[in-house]
Order: sequence, then C-alpha cells, then structure tokens
Amino acid sequence: MSATDAELPAEALKQLVAQFKELFDFPQDPQEQLSRAIRAVFDSWTGERAISYRRINHIPDDWGTAVNVQQMVFGNTGR
Repeated sequence: MSATDAELPAEALKQLVAQFKELFDFPQDPQEQLSRAIRAVFDSWTGERAISYRRINHIPDDWGTAVNVQQMVFGNTGR
C-alpha cells in the first residue's frame, strides 16, 4: 500500500480517477471548478461539523470564513 498519492503508479491513479468520475461530475471548465470550490468553502460554514467546531472553540458565528486562491508553482510534486 502506498503512503501518498505521489507513490501510486500511473495506472492506479487512472483507475482512481475513473472511480471518482463515476461518483461526481467534475466540471472541465477551470472557471467553473474554481467557482464550485469557492462556493463549497463558504457553504461549509453552515455545516454541522463547522458549527460544532466553532461552539467548542468559542468562535462567534458572525466572524465568517474566507477563501485563499493560490497558484501551485510545482503542482502536486510534494515539493
């Protein structure tokens, strides 16, 4: 078993991607991908786990959340 995805052989990654595509319709447009990712962060603020986390750590609900978008210089190479 591999410890990280970077250790998986190419064929295993291809199989994993195929399995994910069966479960979720990934948009091919980069702008749509970014939009959905940002929306997911903001939507997560009202999730049960986020609400519990804020309550346990005494974080006010009205503080809100933020999204940082950053270009990956080396991609997913582990550097």
